[in-house]
Formats: sequence, structure tokens, C-alpha cells
Amino acid sequence: MSRPTLSLCILTKDSGSRMRDLLLDGRRFADEIVVGVDAASSDETESFAAGLADVVFRFEHAGVQEHARLLLLEFASAEWILALDDDERMDSAFGDLRAGLLSDLRYTHYWFPRKWLTQLQPPAHLDALPWFPDWQLRLFRNDRKLVWASPRLHDPYMVIGMGCREDRTAIVHYERAIFDEDVRRRKMANRRNRCGASPYDEFYGSVSDVPTAPLENPPMPIEAEAGARPPARVVEGIHSTNRSLLPPWSAELSVPTSRTESAGRRFLVEVTAINRGDLRWVPPQEGWPRLFLSYHLRDVRDEVRVWDGERTPVARVVDPGEPARFYAEAIAPDEPGDYILEWDLVSEGECWFSECGSMPARTALRVVPDERAPAGRRPSRLRGWRSALQAR
Repeated sequence: MSRPTLSLCILTKDSGSRMRDLLLDGRRFADEIVVGVDAASSDETESFAAGLADVVFRFEHAGVQEHARLLLLEFASAEWILALDDDERMDSAFGDLRAGLLSDLRYTHYWFPRKWLTQLQPPAHLDALPWFPDWQLRLFRNDRKLVWASPRLHDPYMVIGMGCREDRTAIVHYERAIFDEDVRRRKMANRRNRCGASPYDEFYGSVSDVPTAPLENPPMPIEAEAGARPPARVVEGIHSTNRSLLPPWSAELSVPTSRTESAGRRFLVEVTAINRGDLRWVPPQEGWPRLFLSYHLRDVRDEVRVWDGERTPVARVVDPGEPARFYAEAIAPDEPGDYILEWDLVSEGECWFSECGSMPARTALRVVPDERAPAGRRPSRLRGWRSALQAR
């Protein structure tokens, strides 16, 4: 079995020689180093990266680097990606764990605790919430079918599949140790002016009363790189970044054009869905994504009567371009009449596929009186289902 390969990937702006230790340290455990440089950065940053990395590209300036995170998957060639900021390093335990982590077929991604250094000699880190453990998803398979990254400030990578919170190694974060208080305060004020408030704002407050702990497994000392090495491949042009707040979910749905059902009764509809997006569909699990087929119930005036219809889970792995069959349950409304079932897939807690540009499909539904139930005592199953949903 071949040794899994790893690309160390960094996005940076105006970092210059600050990346030196990170890039030289990365040579110890990475098969490739990829650096993306903000187009608004100084020439020094790009030229410095070109001297130590394998691949260097420039990305359009969008205010925050999060917009460019998906570009790393375009330029990295290894099977796995380790994404670090230019003021971070992995601790010394990572090198020994690397082979085992990348060879474990159970996982598609790893979370590491991040330790915020407060001093360099001797190295110590903040040892209280929210600064520790500050779990960060940074190691993942280099597969565009599995990975999504929102352009929002401080949103994490999101990866489909089983993840692991690996506590035997950690990310060492140097920001508090290398910038003085005035520089940090100006940096955060500029970021808030551009992007507004962030959940990470509390990380940059006063730490005068926060307990600290010695840094376990501090990064190894850096030695000068021995001998000459080939220059980096510098990719021409300025590359556009992701600006979509929603993942590229999309489905092509085939549904029955019409049907007739009894009022208040549960019934079955066979729906075929082709995955027309860029991401893999998987059965619902803990974490992201939780994918279901569902529907909105509309009346003949196209007004919504029920927004959240019955959920039917994705039953198996469906890669882009592949079809899937759903045996979907629905409930007819209590009142006879003409309705429309508008079918769509939903990533629970995130969005309906139609919000990502996918086209829903419609079934005309005629509801007739339920002759099996005594007059005046017909069950209100729809109302019961909605009450149960609200209770959850």
C-alpha cells in the first residue's frame, strides 16, 4: 500500500518572512507546499513564498482570505490537505502521527485543538475557554465532492464523511505572541469595519486573568534548509474566489405529474433525483450535511399551506451525476380541493436546494373526502404531524 501524500496549504497577505518557520517546518512532514497570496499583498510576500514553496498562486482581494479557501483544492495535488494560517504551526507530535492519520480509512477529516500562545520562552498557551481547546477542522481529503468552505469570516471548512477530533497533536497559534496589543487592536478594528461582528471577537479580548499552561510538544527548532531546491511553480494570473454563502447543492427531480388522494391520509410517491451539484449526497448523520427529500404544500393560488413537509432521507451515497430513488411519504390536507406538492431536497439547518439555484418539481394533488372515516370524525393527521414537529 502506497504512502498517502499530504499538501500543506497556506493563504496569506503581507506576511513576508513571517512564514519562514512554517514553510521550513512543513518540509519535514508535507510532500508539497502550496501558498496562495492575496493579490493586494506586497511583492515581498509572493517572492518569499516562491523561494520556499512548491506552488504559489495569487487570488483576488476580497477583504478576508476565507473567500479563497476552495482554491487550495484546485492547486494542491496530494491526497490530503493540511490548511494552516501564516501565524500557525503544527506541534512536534504531528510528524509521528501523520502516517497513521492519513492511512485511516474510517475518516475523511480531522479536527485539532488550537493552542493560543501567550509567550515564546518558555512556550505557554491560554488554558481556558474559548481559547482552548478551540477545535479547528484543518486536515481533510483533497476531494471536491467532499469539501465546502463558506466565504464568511471564521466559518470552518465543512467536510462530508466521518470526522475525528484528534487530541494527540495540536495547532500552535502564534498571533498573541508575535503581535503587540496595539497592532492586534488595530487589526481587529479593521476586520470588524470590513466584515462586522464575528463569533471570534471574544478571542481577542483581555487575557490578563486567564490561566496558562506550558505548551506540550512545542514545534521543533528550525534549521536552515540544506542545499538549493527547485523554484516554486508560480501560477499565472489572479484567480477568482468563492463568494457564494451556500454550498453547490443541486438536483434534477422527476415526479408524478398528478394524483388523487383521500383527505388526511398518508400516501407514497416515487421520486427520482439526479445529483446535479458538485458535492456528494450521503445518508443523514451527526454533523454536516443532513440531506432529505421533502415538499411544500401549496393551494391553487400558489400560497403555502405547509412549508416543511414529511422528510425522506437520502438512503445511500450519491455522487455528482448519479441518480437516486426516493420512496417519499406525504400527507394529504384535511380539506378536499386542489393543491400542489412542490418537491425539493433540503440540507437540514442550512438551506433548501432551490435556494442554491436548483429547480423544484411539482405534482398536482386532488384531495377528495375520506369515505373510510365517519362524518365529523375524520382524523386530522396533518395537524397531528405538525404538532409533533413543533414539539421536537
